[in-house]
Amino acid sequence: MSPLYLTLHIHTMVWQSTLLVSFSIYECLLLLLLYDIGSETVDTLVSAQPRPIHIIARITYVTA
Repeated sequence: MSPLYLTLHIHTMVWQSTLLVSFSIYECLLLLLLYDIGSETVDTLVSAQPRPIHIIARITYVTA
């Protein structure tokens, strides 16, 4: 059985680069509860910073 990981594809407008962050199954469930992610792909704009950060959260299965 493959563990479930939540991969965040963070594309910053500042550096024009993509950061890949993987979380464990427990952190994934915690994020699902906090943000109430209903679909596999969530597109969100975070405007807390001077420049908006483009965040795409995707749920993927990763083989051990």
